[in-house]
Amino acid sequence: MKKKLTYIFLLAGFGVNAQQDMVLTNYGENLFVFNPAFTGAERYTHFMAANRLQHLQMKNAPITNILSCNSSISGISSSAGGYIFQDQVGIYNHMGINGSYAYKIENATNGNTLAFGLGVTAENYRLDYNKAELIDKNDPLILQGSQGDWGFNSSFGISWFSEKTKVGISATNLIPVQLDFGAGNVFSYARHYYFLFNQTVELGEASNLGIYTLMSYTQQKPFQAEAHLLYNIYRFSIGAGYRKGDAALLFFGVNIFDELYLNYAYDVTLNALKAGTYGSSEIMLTYKFYYNPAFKKEKPKYNWIRKVPKNSSL
Repeated sequence: MKKKLTYIFLLAGFGVNAQQDMVLTNYGENLFVFNPAFTGAERYTHFMAANRLQHLQMKNAPITNILSCNSSISGISSSAGGYIFQDQVGIYNHMGINGSYAYKIENATNGNTLAFGLGVTAENYRLDYNKAELIDKNDPLILQGSQGDWGFNSSFGISWFSEKTKVGISATNLIPVQLDFGAGNVFSYARHYYFLFNQTVELGEASNLGIYTLMSYTQQKPFQAEAHLLYNIYRFSIGAGYRKGDAALLFFGVNIFDELYLNYAYDVTLNALKAGTYGSSEIMLTYKFYYNPAFKKEKPKYNWIRKVPKNSSL
């Protein structure tokens, strides 16, 4: 019975303390994952693939994979997008598919846009007890095999953005999903609230500074905040930031060719886990397809600076 109780406490601890929404250090490249009102906020179709390895060296540490796409719909005030994801922590595996929609109200006079977004997600939650490390695998009170459950969830957000500024608030996990992992072990996903802010400051003909802030609140973890600065020059980007009570953040990016970009982030662990981990690594590959040739001429206004001095070989 003691082993049974230990297992229940393990699951309970997972339900209360573990991350429930995905963690992305390079969230500035994929704002609509946290707020559907940012779906299609840029004037290009945005494809992204990312892999995040948390707490390197630590056994059964979180692994996140995501593949996404979002775009404005030409000719109407709507945007659409979606992503598929896998979030795995030890014996727990969370995967699903999302669809997001945003309705935009554009002010032609000043270029500002107010948007309302809705996201719907179909998710599968699964615990593979075969991967659990047990003292006595023959204990009949220990669950065997794999137990899982399906659920549907939604998110809602409001955003305001212009050429150089983005502000948004959102809520995810709006539906109180009940997860049944067998033997009476039922847990709920908590609602998450987000505030996002991004400001771009022009520094010269071929450089700018991006200021990014993300704040979140849940009942399990009342308040979380992080911020970073990203310096863009020609085809390169470097930056640094801080996640409250967790990690120092380092960034590097490069425009590989045409519209293909590589972004890398490394989290230097500062909390109690630092003795057993090398930190967290996140790599992201993005492709920005300018569906309207007229928008291609405006690229220097967005994220990456493409103006290169005449004598430069870049």
